Amino acid sequence: MGIAITKMSANGQVVIPKEIREEAGIKPSTKFLVLNKDGNILLKQLSKKAYLDDLKLLQDIAEAEEDIKQGRYIKADTSMSNEEIVDLLTKQ
Repeated sequence: MGIAITKMSANGQVVIPKEIREEAGIKPSTKFLVLNKDGNILLKQLSKKAYLDDLKLLQDIAEAEEDIKQGRYIKADTSMSNEEIVDLLTKQ
């Protein structure tokens, strides 16, 4: 996993450092999904195959986070056996 530091220009452009581009196999004109999660910016290289799956996953995560905020979840803990957890989940 490569790590590098970059900065944003006055026009909002961010350069992905050469060593990161090479390691990831990023070519010119590659498209990225840009996600802002609580001030943390994530760039995810897009492929035609994974594009819709990625969007669906992000939607599912957002819905799960909202469910948790609204108290719509089942709580299990590490002291429970696998059987107890399965029983808890199947009672719903």
